[in-house]
Amino acid sequence: MQRIVLRHYAMRVWPHHAQGPWHLYGHSHGNLQDEPLALSLDVGVDTHEFRPWHFDEIQSVMQAKAWARESASQAERRAALADRATYDQEIGI
Repeated sequence: MQRIVLRHYAMRVWPHHAQGPWHLYGHSHGNLQDEPLALSLDVGVDTHEFRPWHFDEIQSVMQAKAWARESASQAERRAALADRATYDQEIGI
């Protein structure tokens, strides 16, 4: 089951945001820059050719964001491990 936090206003963080619930909002009329790694989405009609979003469309966008977020997390972990290995070599561990 996908948890969804639905609010009129956009929020940077929302309840349990680190556990994966989606945040869907309106109000901003498409004027807020999308955060590609955040599981939030402006679902106002003015961001969607003035027609309502279908749940399948929202799900597709959010799955792509979740994949991008996971890929970025893995890349960050690999970079941190590489930095640690370089540091260990420099100090002779």
